[in-house]
Amino acid sequence: MQYFDLVRMYGGVPLVTKVYDPSSSVEKLPRASVTECVEQILKDLNEAAGYLPEVWDDASNNYGRLTSAAALALESRVLLTDRKSGSAGMP
Repeated sequence: MQYFDLVRMYGGVPLVTKVYDPSSSVEKLPRASVTECVEQILKDLNEAAGYLPEVWDDASNNYGRLTSAAALALESRVLLTDRKSGSAGMP
C-alpha cells in the first residue's frame, strides 16, 4: 500500500526488497522505474493473497486485518490506475 501511494505521488522510487544489516552503511539507493515498482507491487500483492485467509476466525481480535480479498482488491486498484495512464506507468 505504501509503495502504491509513493509511486502515485513521486513516480519511480527506490525499491527495497531485502533486509539490510543495520551495522553496515547503506549507500543511497537509486530510483527504480515506475514499471519496475508496479511489477513489484503486483508480485507482492499476489503473494500476500496466497498467504492471507479469506476471513479471520476471531473477528473481534482481528478487526482491520487484511484478508486475501483485500489484497486482490488493492491489486485491482493498482492495475486500474496503471491502465488509466496508458500502461506507461502511473504518474
